[in-house]
Amino acid sequence: MDKSYSLFEFCSSIRRCLQYHYSGKYWIHAEICDLRVNKGSGHCYFDLIQKGDDDRIVARSKATIWSNKAQELLPKFHRETGSVLQNGLEVMLLVSVNFHEQFGFSLNVDNIDPTYTLGEMARKRREIVERLQREGLLDRNKELPLPRIFQRLAVITSATAAGWGDFVNHLNDTPESFVFYTHLYPASMQGKDTESSIVKALSIIEGHKEHFDAVVIIRGGGAQSELASFDSYLLAKECALFPLPIISGIGHERDISVVDMVASISLKTPTAVADFLIERMRCELSLQQDMMQRLKLSVSQLQSGYSERIDRVAMRLPVVAQFKLRKEGEKIHLVEKMVTMGAGRLIENASAQITSISSKLPTLISRTFDRSWQMIGYVGPRLRIVVGKRMGEMSSRLEVIEKTVSLSDPRLILSKGFAIVSSQDKICCHAKELKSGSKVEMTFIDGVRTATVD
Repeated sequence: MDKSYSLFEFCSSIRRCLQYHYSGKYWIHAEICDLRVNKGSGHCYFDLIQKGDDDRIVARSKATIWSNKAQELLPKFHRETGSVLQNGLEVMLLVSVNFHEQFGFSLNVDNIDPTYTLGEMARKRREIVERLQREGLLDRNKELPLPRIFQRLAVITSATAAGWGDFVNHLNDTPESFVFYTHLYPASMQGKDTESSIVKALSIIEGHKEHFDAVVIIRGGGAQSELASFDSYLLAKECALFPLPIISGIGHERDISVVDMVASISLKTPTAVADFLIERMRCELSLQQDMMQRLKLSVSQLQSGYSERIDRVAMRLPVVAQFKLRKEGEKIHLVEKMVTMGAGRLIENASAQITSISSKLPTLISRTFDRSWQMIGYVGPRLRIVVGKRMGEMSSRLEVIEKTVSLSDPRLILSKGFAIVSSQDKICCHAKELKSGSKVEMTFIDGVRTATVD
């Protein structure tokens, strides 16, 4: 049987071997994981890991920053990077190898190179920006049409953050008393839950996007490390593809985040976002006031122009009316002449016809008698007596008709002092057909006269 060793002896041998072969200090780079600080002792414990291409851990080791070193290294790292040690951070550490029989293998941290961490953060950020550029997402949200005013706002921030209160108070405290409708969608603004909580809030807002003009993402200032979550590809992609304009005010003073780069409008602080929204409202108010003044001026000019036109028309109206009346009077006079001449011709024609009939009537009667007596000559004496009697009766009737026709001659009637009264080309037989003021024509034996009914 081979020689055996106790666990303590074996671990002591490993410790001596490591101390002999790894007695110096070595710079290594890795990612921090499972960071924890003992508040009582001040010691800082964490794991260092390295991931492969498939994002699986290929190496892992415990590491410690003892309190005496932590008091020196951690403030210096924060001053130079603007960040604190946290999980997921890439660091370059100066370490020494330590092995303890009871606690096993670990690395003691003697120094931290802040330039490496800054470089790694910049490298990751640069890779995200380049990927967004390749996918055409960097300017996607900026291409959305902006409303003239932003009044209905979906706000993503922490409900307990001072930035939220400052933002709302600043919007409500304006001399013009502008009205903004804000709805808070709470989300974590720092730490590992930042990305997922903001993405969730965006998903909820998208279901009610018709109620909002824009999405506002705000938080107060902070260390670079606290704002590192806004350099996320997933969060930047969600903002770039969102159907409403994104307005960011994430509190960066020295640099802008990737979310700021894809946002439609990027400002430094929540108060700066509020100032932008208020100024937008003021511009719209000024535009409306200017349009109102221009409208009043246009209406005044139109009123003045129409008043002048009305005055000109009023001045011309009597002249035009007199001209129209004269023209209409001439037409009426012409019609009167035509009616008078027409009536005279009708009377003359009727008189000529009556005269012609009267002159022919004795001849016709004589011929009729001659023919009748000739016929009677062929008939017997009794028939001649009957016919003679009938002829006598007919002759008497014809004399009556002739006398009646002579008495109906219009000239005979007019010669006795009568007149024919007509109005509007119609002979009037009754006084009720004429009204006061009506124009009438009176035809006499020797001519025509016009008159007005009183």
